[in-house]
Amino acid sequence: MKKQSKSRYTAKKQKRFLEVYKKTGAYISVACDAIGVTRKTYYEWRKTCPVFDEKCDEIEDSLVGFAESHLMQNIKAGKEASIFFFLCNRAPDRWRHIQTIEHRGDTDNPFRIILENVDTKKFPTQK
Repeated sequence: MKKQSKSRYTAKKQKRFLEVYKKTGAYISVACDAIGVTRKTYYEWRKTCPVFDEKCDEIEDSLVGFAESHLMQNIKAGKEASIFFFLCNRAPDRWRHIQTIEHRGDTDNPFRIILENVDTKKFPTQK
């Protein structure tokens, strides 16, 4: 295959990949399988083609934005799991509670368990 026709072929494959990638929620394996390329090829394209890499980033960023908008909808609806998730990630210094439990049954091999969770005393009770 001549260089120009090979690059045109690659450009068509990349365009099709981006269509499937966006449609499947940035699922690499599914997009690769759909267009008949390997994951290795995908990663090579990301490394060697800045335009393709940027378009993949845009698709991935749009999915993050989509998830964030739904998270905000859940928070506004009073869904506690979403509220806890948001607070633990946005204000971890105030919304993280650590408990340490030490077990000393075997003095030669003591171990420590650290549990991290939300300090629910700081969160108003929902009715």
